[in-house]
Amino acid sequence: MKLGVVYGYRKGRWIKHSTDSLLSKFREALAPRGVEVEKIGLLDSRVEIRNNHLIVRNAFTKKRYNDLDGIHIANWRKAPEIAMALARYTEKRGAKVMNGEIIRFPAMTKLGEMVRMADKKIPLPDSFFVRDKYLVEMAKREKLPRGFHFPLIVKSIAGSMGTNNWLVHDFKEFAEIVALPREQMVVVQNYVPNDCDYRVLIFGGKVRAVIRRSRQEDATTHVNNTSAGGRGDMVPLDEFPQELKDIALRAAAATNRKDIAGVDIIVDTETGKPYVLEVNKTPQIETGSNIDAKTNIFIDYIIGKLQS
Repeated sequence: MKLGVVYGYRKGRWIKHSTDSLLSKFREALAPRGVEVEKIGLLDSRVEIRNNHLIVRNAFTKKRYNDLDGIHIANWRKAPEIAMALARYTEKRGAKVMNGEIIRFPAMTKLGEMVRMADKKIPLPDSFFVRDKYLVEMAKREKLPRGFHFPLIVKSIAGSMGTNNWLVHDFKEFAEIVALPREQMVVVQNYVPNDCDYRVLIFGGKVRAVIRRSRQEDATTHVNNTSAGGRGDMVPLDEFPQELKDIALRAAAATNRKDIAGVDIIVDTETGKPYVLEVNKTPQIETGSNIDAKTNIFIDYIIGKLQS
């Protein structure tokens, strides 16, 4: 049997101790029981979404964590959403998670949202999340993970209103973007060709409004956000495809945001396939486009809930 013991980094210290020395305690105690111990660094792991499925692998060796019979997450405070991804991936494989509460960690950023939506028949763009050190190495070697290609979207996992979001065409641009100083990790995604996206507003587990967002014809940006200068048009609910409504509802449920959510859906103009980009927990009711219409719809939801 094999147990993965998880710390913040592959190499480093925790609570003033070398993680190697801490790991040796587990090895000494478990070896007589026939259990091999492997150290895992959360921030030396790469989280991927491929064909809507979650994969977590060692960013250094590129190997998936598929040979573990269980994991113990000794320290997850440095990267709780990566810990949640690893725990969910381990559980999905049928292996054991010693401290399973991390599986239920709430989605705080785009990383957590993608992890929670994976493996639930929700269409997601192929994406990967890894710390900047490994992105810089990719840029230097001019080698992307299998299945990823330019143009790419690179955006902050905590970005909002279309900020910190780049369309990248080649390794030169990629190197420039990943070298920028930042506080948050980025997500890298294959670009989905589009002429608009949809913000689906969900209140109380129901689709209440849909806004079609599109950039201006002379726009110098690839984003459709109205806060970035895009146009927002209300779409009559009876004209919005039921398939997209159902996808939005599943996405809100998967991220535990059925009460209030703004689900962003994009449709590939070449294939017609929809993808969920994110599930906003604060979906710009009082700002952006169509403020009066959004506010009135939200007020109706509030009154209905207060009176129920």
